[in-house]
Amino acid sequence: MDEGDWERLVALANDTFGGFVQRLCGTNPRLTKWDVRYCCLSRFNFRLKQIKHMIPIQYASIRRARARTKSHLAVPAASWREVENYLKTV
Repeated sequence: MDEGDWERLVALANDTFGGFVQRLCGTNPRLTKWDVRYCCLSRFNFRLKQIKHMIPIQYASIRRARARTKSHLAVPAASWREVENYLKTV
């Protein structure tokens, strides 16, 4: 995906989920650009294996990025499933 694709994806998530990105960033100011992108993909229910086909990096790198995203979120989560549930409430 190129930068324009990412911008469209983030805008689509924001429109589809009624200001999702603004609310997400407002409650989680530590999020990086990648974190926001990953949260948008997760909110659209993309799984790691699907994301691997969209982003030209190793599967293990995607898992590490997901772990970093989880640590930047203001939610005490023990599992990624809890993070996914949190993202549905933002």
